[in-house]
Amino acid sequence: DEVERALTEALAETAPDVPDPRLLAALAVAAYRAVGTGTVARLLADTDTATEDTATEDTATDGTAADDALAEDHRLRLTAAFDALDRAFAPPAP
Repeated sequence: DEVERALTEALAETAPDVPDPRLLAALAVAAYRAVGTGTVARLLADTDTATEDTATEDTATDGTAADDALAEDHRLRLTAAFDALDRAFAPPAP
Protein backbone atom coordinates (compact mmCIF):
# COMPACT_ATOMS: atom_id res chain seq x y z
CA ASP A 1 0.00 0.00 0.00
CA GLU A 2 2.79 2.43 0.84
CA VAL A 3 4.61 1.79 -2.43
CA GLU A 4 1.39 2.16 -4.39
CA ARG A 5 0.57 5.43 -2.61
CA ALA A 6 4.06 6.82 -3.17
CA LEU A 7 3.98 5.82 -6.84
CA THR A 8 0.53 7.39 -7.26
CA GLU A 9 1.80 10.67 -5.81
CA ALA A 10 4.96 10.60 -7.93
CA LEU A 11 2.97 9.95 -11.11
CA ALA A 12 0.47 12.69 -10.28
CA GLU A 13 3.32 15.18 -9.81
CA THR A 14 5.60 14.17 -12.67
CA ALA A 15 3.38 12.61 -15.34
CA PRO A 16 0.46 14.95 -16.01
CA ASP A 17 -0.45 13.03 -19.19
CA VAL A 18 -1.33 9.89 -17.21
CA PRO A 19 -5.14 9.92 -17.02
CA ASP A 20 -5.37 7.86 -13.82
CA PRO A 21 -2.16 7.78 -11.75
CA ARG A 22 -3.77 5.62 -9.07
CA LEU A 23 -4.77 2.94 -11.59
CA LEU A 24 -1.33 2.93 -13.21
CA ALA A 25 0.35 2.65 -9.81
CA ALA A 26 -1.90 -0.25 -8.80
CA LEU A 27 -1.22 -2.07 -12.07
CA ALA A 28 2.54 -1.49 -11.78
CA VAL A 29 2.59 -2.92 -8.26
CA ALA A 30 0.44 -5.87 -9.37
CA ALA A 31 2.74 -6.56 -12.34
CA TYR A 32 5.81 -6.47 -10.12
CA ARG A 33 4.14 -8.78 -7.61
CA ALA A 34 3.00 -11.25 -10.30
CA VAL A 35 6.45 -11.50 -11.86
CA GLY A 36 8.13 -11.73 -8.46
CA THR A 37 5.88 -14.46 -7.11
CA GLY A 38 6.26 -16.42 -10.34
CA THR A 39 10.03 -16.24 -10.04
CA VAL A 40 9.95 -17.28 -6.39
CA ALA A 41 7.69 -20.24 -7.24
CA ARG A 42 10.13 -21.38 -9.93
CA LEU A 43 13.06 -20.92 -7.57
CA LEU A 44 11.36 -22.99 -4.88
CA ALA A 45 10.46 -25.69 -7.39
CA ASP A 46 14.08 -25.83 -8.57
CA THR A 47 15.28 -25.99 -4.94
CA ASP A 48 12.93 -28.89 -4.20
CA THR A 49 14.25 -30.74 -7.25
CA ALA A 50 17.87 -30.00 -6.33
CA THR A 51 17.50 -31.36 -2.80
CA GLU A 52 16.44 -34.72 -4.25
CA ASP A 53 19.73 -34.98 -6.17
CA THR A 54 23.11 -35.82 -4.67
CA ALA A 55 25.16 -32.63 -4.48
CA THR A 56 28.44 -32.69 -6.37
CA GLU A 57 30.83 -30.05 -7.61
CA ASP A 58 29.29 -30.43 -11.08
CA THR A 59 25.76 -29.67 -9.86
CA ALA A 60 27.01 -26.60 -8.00
CA THR A 61 28.30 -25.17 -11.29
CA ASP A 62 25.02 -26.02 -13.02
CA GLY A 63 23.12 -24.28 -10.23
CA THR A 64 24.87 -21.03 -11.03
CA ALA A 65 23.91 -21.30 -14.70
CA ALA A 66 20.33 -22.10 -13.70
CA ASP A 67 20.29 -19.12 -11.33
CA ASP A 68 21.58 -16.86 -14.10
CA ALA A 69 18.90 -18.15 -16.47
CA LEU A 70 16.19 -17.62 -13.85
CA ALA A 71 17.41 -14.07 -13.18
CA GLU A 72 17.46 -13.29 -16.90
CA ASP A 73 13.95 -14.70 -17.35
CA HIS A 74 12.78 -12.61 -14.37
CA ARG A 75 14.26 -9.48 -15.92
CA LEU A 76 12.67 -10.21 -19.31
CA ARG A 77 9.24 -10.86 -17.80
CA LEU A 78 9.43 -7.71 -15.70
CA THR A 79 10.46 -5.66 -18.74
CA ALA A 80 7.58 -7.14 -20.76
CA ALA A 81 5.09 -6.32 -17.99
CA PHE A 82 6.22 -2.71 -17.74
CA ASP A 83 6.38 -2.34 -21.53
CA ALA A 84 2.73 -3.45 -21.66
CA LEU A 85 1.82 -0.84 -19.05
CA ASP A 86 3.77 1.78 -20.96
CA ARG A 87 1.84 1.00 -24.15
CA ALA A 88 -1.50 0.94 -22.32
CA PHE A 89 -0.97 4.32 -20.70
CA ALA A 90 0.97 6.08 -23.47
CA PRO A 91 -0.61 9.31 -24.63
CA PRO A 92 -2.35 9.01 -28.00
CA ALA A 93 -0.22 9.76 -31.03
CA PRO A 94 -0.88 13.17 -32.57
